[in-house]
Amino acid sequence: MRLSRLFNLTLRESPAEINLPGLQYLVRAGYLQPLASGAFAYLPLGWLALENTFRLLEKRLPLEQAQPAAFSEGPLSLAQATQQAAEAIRPRLRSYRQLPLQFYRRGQVVSPDYRASLGLLDSRSGYTLDIFWLQSNPEHLRQDGSHFQSALESTLVDLGLPVVRVEDAPGWLGADSGASYAWLMPFPGGQDTWFACPACGYHATPAVGRFRRESVPIEPLLPMEKVATPHCPTIESLAQLLCVPTSRTAKAVFLVAVTGSLEAPKKQVLVFAVVRGDMPVNADAILRLMNADALRPATDVEIQSIGAVPGYASPVGLLKDSGCQVIVDRLIPQCANLVSGANDAGYHLLNVNYGRDYTAHQVAEIAGVQAGASCPSCGAPLERYEGVRLASWLAGAESFASRWDLAYFGEDTLPHPPALGFARVEVSRLLGILAEQQQDERGLCLPDKVAPFAVHLVMLAGKSGIVEPQAIELVSQLEALGVTVLFDDRSESAGVKFNDADLIGSPLRITISERSLKNQCVEVKSRRAVEPVSVPYAEAASKALAILKQQ
Repeated sequence: MRLSRLFNLTLRESPAEINLPGLQYLVRAGYLQPLASGAFAYLPLGWLALENTFRLLEKRLPLEQAQPAAFSEGPLSLAQATQQAAEAIRPRLRSYRQLPLQFYRRGQVVSPDYRASLGLLDSRSGYTLDIFWLQSNPEHLRQDGSHFQSALESTLVDLGLPVVRVEDAPGWLGADSGASYAWLMPFPGGQDTWFACPACGYHATPAVGRFRRESVPIEPLLPMEKVATPHCPTIESLAQLLCVPTSRTAKAVFLVAVTGSLEAPKKQVLVFAVVRGDMPVNADAILRLMNADALRPATDVEIQSIGAVPGYASPVGLLKDSGCQVIVDRLIPQCANLVSGANDAGYHLLNVNYGRDYTAHQVAEIAGVQAGASCPSCGAPLERYEGVRLASWLAGAESFASRWDLAYFGEDTLPHPPALGFARVEVSRLLGILAEQQQDERGLCLPDKVAPFAVHLVMLAGKSGIVEPQAIELVSQLEALGVTVLFDDRSESAGVKFNDADLIGSPLRITISERSLKNQCVEVKSRRAVEPVSVPYAEAASKALAILKQQ
């Protein structure tokens, strides 16, 4: 590709609202054009880099038996993508002889909660590679997952990305979902968080994060007492008024579990979650327990419909047969004499005890993990990290297959739910994090497997007319070896050309000029090298290929 014909314009400065250095280079080099907040147009260089990333993943990941499929059009969340894939597969899945099945698709996703400041790391829309597995039993699916994880981690390591694999599980897969993981790249301010134990290596997202619950001293149960607590609708204000630690209070959280979608719900159930006042509620745990598709905050009207009062709610004295599901954290039955709402505005109850004063439909681990909590494996304090999610592997639950009526007839002629596996690689984010991690003060330093062109050939034509034919011949030699070349044939100064080459960030720069050709040589410089080296013109193409293979 001749640079003079490439639709591109390098910029000396990036837009003022862009703060990430890698994103600045992507814009200045002409990979991206900022549009609305958090949205970008992929210009030719950006699209080539994105395409190279797709090809690398499709080559390195275990897709030998996979069939390309686009089950639906338009941007989809992973939950939507798996749902629509299941609906497309269901009428065609008949016999065990069809299994295993594997599909992949290049997809798009729209993020309603994007952070414009993170650019491609959390943009309004992005590109993904989605892979779907259907197996006859969980053990075969586990092997598929192991092969995918090994190939993914090897690929990311080769790209120079030290990702962390953490335990994860989206709630919509159901309570009986199998082992699921996310691959996160540490990045301050990233949209994902996880908790890790430096002592034993435990890693988990908040969705499945566990912690060791400390033993609670046994106390005699005191009589329940109603006290006035005006203007105390929060745990903090209540604890301050009563001069008690927040750990001596019971926090009430109301959610609505939705089956179907928020826009077109098939079933909605009000959930009254109770955790200790010093702990957050793990909404993902509730989503899994309810085997629901989504959660939303309950309205005041819905809370009042069961006899509770927003801000002063209590599980004590709720209306019977209201349909509300009361779920308490496992620590609550061990904690005596807690402060709880009284279902009366401006009042709370002292000495509320589980079992004596109220019971729940479920007792489960629904308290969320926090930094400083004890590691569930070794007891050391957990630390909180921020980063960017680059990939996910999800082992589907039997309940998920049943929800979408997915079944095949086995050798016993009986219907069986298939074991389902889903993977998503965030390709746009992968390009974005490479830009942030692999750059210097001059521009991008992208790996050759992702860079839009492996070689940036700079021609300094001079006045003799001998340089361009030799440059064109060198381009042909390189392309014959399978090396992609961006040929800078413009009539710009050497300084402008070298600056643009560094900014665009091809792994290798070759400079051909009158001076070098007088010695039958060209100058070859790796992007991160300090000085170029002189290479005989006749060996330039083979030498370039050898250098690229070593990188």
